[in-house]
Order: sequence, then C-alpha cells, then structure tokens
Amino acid sequence: MTRITLFKIFILLILSVNSSALTYIGVAGNYSKVNYEPMEEYNVKPMGAGLGYLLGFRSGFLGLEFSYIGTDATGDIIHDGASNTINHNQKSFVGNMNVYLNPRLYFKFGYGVYKVTHSIENDVAAHTREAIASTYGFKSESHGGLNYGLAFDFFKKNRGFNVYASIDRYQFDSEGTTTTVQLGIKYIFKLGFQSLIRR
Repeated sequence: MTRITLFKIFILLILSVNSSALTYIGVAGNYSKVNYEPMEEYNVKPMGAGLGYLLGFRSGFLGLEFSYIGTDATGDIIHDGASNTINHNQKSFVGNMNVYLNPRLYFKFGYGVYKVTHSIENDVAAHTREAIASTYGFKSESHGGLNYGLAFDFFKKNRGFNVYASIDRYQFDSEGTTTTVQLGIKYIFKLGFQSLIRR
C-alpha cells in the first residue's frame, strides 16, 4: 500500500464523519517568544513577528490542518563587554489534528518539522563568533517535534471569510520551545474531497 493511498484513507476517515466537509485556506501574522535552555541561562528569550499560511479540512467536530509558520525573533546579549543581538530564524512545517470543542473553539495537536538557524546581528571576529555560538547553543539544523495549541474562530460561519486567533507551542528541540500567538483570516469553502478521493 503506497503512502498516497494511506493518506487518502486517512483523509476519507475524517471526511466520512460528515458529508458536508469544508476546506479553508488562510494567512496569519504572528508574534513569538522563544524559550531555549542555553539562552535562558543568560536570561535571553528572543521575541519577534512572522507570517504563516494554512490549508485545512473540517468535517463535524474533527479537522486536519497543514501550516507553515515563519518566525524571526531577536534577543539582546552582552558578550565580553560588547552588545550584540541574537537572531532566531525558525521555519515550521506542521500537520495538526483539530478537535472542535464547540462550533468556534478547537484544540490542535500534531507534529512538525522545524528548521532553526541562529546568527548574530553585528559581525565580530571569528573566535568571538565561535564563543558566542558555543555559549548560547547556536543551531543551524532541522528537527521534528510535537506541537499543540488552542484556536478560536471569531464568527460562526461555514462559508466565506472568517477571522481567527490561536496560541500554539512548537517543540523545535529537546531544550527549546516557541510559543506563538497568531491572528489571521481564513476563507472557507466546500471543495468536494470525497468525490476527489474516489478517483
């Protein structure tokens, strides 16, 4: 059995709960706070804004959602008496199962792949740059990890535009999490996935 077949079966199980399955696409701005143990030891917690996109499917009280969340956060440091700024760039590719607690409020949980890159704002000598990277645990790699969150649709609508907000936590590393507050807009429509899956 191929991965595509398994994926179709998975979506069909969700959509079969309700024949009036809905699809939505959206875009959201976000503000994030990074908690990363090597940086927290020096009271550095990068914060900053970003942009994200999503594609989701909902049927009854269940939903399936895929999203990309970009985060650009910064944190000020003083190293060897000189001020500098740490840049935390994070690209999150996430798949979530949504469980609706009522028509507008839903809990999200799933798994993501997180590409994290750390750098410094002001260039310094090579040995100083290496010392900062070692001290603050700089990364330039991808990791998989869990995520969860709570989201709220502002209006009770099954078609057209809606405004939503969410708070999410992404486990980008065994020592680090990113907490993100999102505010965005989504467009809801009926695509007829059940007929597509049967093809």
